[in-house]
Amino acid sequence: MINRDEYLQKVKNHIDQWNQDLKQLEAKAEAAQADAAAEYRKQLEYLREMRDDAAKRHAQMQEAAGDAWKEVVHSIDKTWDAWVDAFGQMRDKLKG
Repeated sequence: MINRDEYLQKVKNHIDQWNQDLKQLEAKAEAAQADAAAEYRKQLEYLREMRDDAAKRHAQMQEAAGDAWKEVVHSIDKTWDAWVDAFGQMRDKLKG
């Protein structure tokens, strides 16, 4: 099993990557047609909320111990899975 410090760094790296991904998607959304741009902005807001939630949980993880640690790890893993799905869907829409 991955140790605490490695996991915290992994989460921070994910959040940093999400920030880069969001910047790329924002640029593509801005270039989209006006009718599609509104939908993209809505989806971007959802992705930002997920990123913010992950950042909040990362801060909680730094303080968590025992069962609380396991709970936060499980929660952040679920957030990561949801991010991958949502990001992939939006990226595909912007390609199409």
